Parts: sequence; structure tokens; C-alpha cells
Amino acid sequence: NIQTPDKTAYAQIVCTTDADCPRELDVCINNKCVDILTGEVVGDITKAAEITRGLPEITLEQAIATTIQTILGWAMLITIIAIVVAAIYYLKSQGRDEDLTKAKSIIVYLIVGMAIMAAAYGVVTGIAQFDFFRGDT
Repeated sequence: NIQTPDKTAYAQIVCTTDADCPRELDVCINNKCVDILTGEVVGDITKAAEITRGLPEITLEQAIATTIQTILGWAMLITIIAIVVAAIYYLKSQGRDEDLTKAKSIIVYLIVGMAIMAAAYGVVTGIAQFDFFRGDT
């Protein structure tokens, strides 16, 4: 059961009449908009903090690194599948030189591509461990 804050969840709404409240089912009680169904104050900051309490704090650099690592991981998986397909093509060539050469070159290119992706993954993982934007002077 995931709760998402509505667009008024970050500031309390001060009201004088029910018409000042943002939704039809809100009523104005003691100059605060209250949800008539739940009895909760609309826009209560403590509710918004409660909803976001368990979420991890992630920096932009971490998000970018994780995205790149995920893409490279999927690319590696697809490359492994392609190597298996090329190996099957190699086995089905039945000694025809043209097909054997084609299958061998596909496998070589895939292995070179995997090496490049592994190096890129290592570089991204290494760079992600550095803290470039430290406040230390």
C-alpha cells in the first residue's frame, strides 16, 4: 500500500470557509482544511514527512552511475545471448568456410564488445566511488 502525497502536502492550507479548501470533500475547521473522510489536516507537513521517511537519499551522481551500470549490465546480458546464438550458427555451418568465417568474426566482435563494456563498467564504478563535490577546503 503506497501512499503518495497530493499537491498540497507540503504546506498547511489556511482557510476561513469550506470554499477555501482545494478539494470538494475538505471542510474548514479551526482555519485548517480537513479531509472529511479521514479527518486529517490537508497539507499537513508531518504527513508528508511520514510518507517520505523510508526513502533513501540519492545524489544525482549516484543516480547517473546506477543508470549507466544498469544499462551496461543489460548490454552484457544481451551480448552473452548473442554469443550463444553465434555459437549455434557456427555449429550449424557444417564446415562451409564462408559461414564458419562469418560466425568466427561475429564471436570475436562480440567478445571485443564485452571487453569494452566491462572496462566501461569498471570506469563508471570507479568514478562513482569518488566524492568530487566535497565541501572540504
